[in-house]
Amino acid sequence: MLIRPTPRISLAALPLLTMLALSGCSSDGQPVAPGPDCEGFNLVSFASDRDHAAGETDIYLYDLDLNALRALPGLNTTAPEHHPALAYDRGTLAFVGSGGAGNDDIILYNRCTAIRLTLPEIASASSEADPAFSGDGRLLAFARDTTTSWRLRMFDGQALKLIALPALDSLAALFGPYQDRRPAPDQTAGLIAYASNRAGNWDVWLYDRARDSVIDIPELRSAGDDDDPWLTPDGSFLAFASNRAGGAGGWDVYVFDLRSRTFVDVSGLNSASDERDPALWKNGSLVVFTSNRPGGKGRTDLWTYNTSSHTLVPLSLASSPGDDLEPGLISP
Repeated sequence: MLIRPTPRISLAALPLLTMLALSGCSSDGQPVAPGPDCEGFNLVSFASDRDHAAGETDIYLYDLDLNALRALPGLNTTAPEHHPALAYDRGTLAFVGSGGAGNDDIILYNRCTAIRLTLPEIASASSEADPAFSGDGRLLAFARDTTTSWRLRMFDGQALKLIALPALDSLAALFGPYQDRRPAPDQTAGLIAYASNRAGNWDVWLYDRARDSVIDIPELRSAGDDDDPWLTPDGSFLAFASNRAGGAGGWDVYVFDLRSRTFVDVSGLNSASDERDPALWKNGSLVVFTSNRPGGKGRTDLWTYNTSSHTLVPLSLASSPGDDLEPGLISP
């Protein structure tokens, strides 16, 4: 059973967007009917092209307790929006949308005011992607296209400035052009999981921001591609997708216990089809992921998997006949 206390979001609990809205930062949208909605506790954010042409995705928010979608007035436009990231304050949402110059930008959305916000530090003349909040909601990690390659960046929502990640940038001088994508921070972004193809194929790495060093865990690398990392706020569990040898077929989801350096048993989760984009419950007990396996409602659907009972359940009320992608999970 899901635990559902009644959330109350205060100004202090909105470290990024509340401060920006009160400071008079420019917005590119205004509150519209049916009005702001910042309620909900166990929430899944995702992108979907339901009711649109393939690839023309919008952002949706699913309430696991109510088994219903929550309103996001003023968020979606006629252009594609994708890769949503909901902060643990449950009022702050970042996503990727079309910028003014035709590039992709990271846009911020305040559920409690239904206002979209753009900042030059995270919506530049270059393209940005893959937003992910630290557990405390203060820092936003993302990837930026530097023309020759994608690099990770970090924005401090209280200081309103970018934070340097020296070790990650210095690797470019050693390995040449390559891509760093999909950052996944822990509670304070002291530890960040991410995907990189610096070794030729995609692998999952860990960056220790306090020590400014990259941690290499051999189990997170393979001769195949390892991607889509998700790190729990306490840094205990890491989920990712891989097409490595020995899986059930196609892309599979793996859950790794960083404390014991062992894989968690996920018997029954994977299939001969593709499983991607895992998101973890705070304690690692539940995985939300996407799959194009039979038994869903459309091309790609949302599924849940309990790591204790090994129970697999399609998230049918959130899925659609189209593609439902890039889930993010906010839980107690």
